[in-house]
Amino acid sequence: MEVKDFDTDKANTGIKKIADIKTAYSLDMLKSMKEVLTVLKDEQFQKIKKMLFYKKDWKKQAIKIRMIRKRR
Repeated sequence: MEVKDFDTDKANTGIKKIADIKTAYSLDMLKSMKEVLTVLKDEQFQKIKKMLFYKKDWKKQAIKIRMIRKRR
């Protein structure tokens, strides 16, 4: 904090602007994802789904390995 006494109304307005930007971004991402998924064939969709699953699984395994190494 730079100042001891700040305007809470201005802070509230700024926070709402940030939330609106984040919401707009999320909605745009979802819209783009839906557009991509409608173009894919079922076989392509299943391949992507598998790749994403393996990626998540890999991340979980990496975290477990790090935790085990820290315990030693």
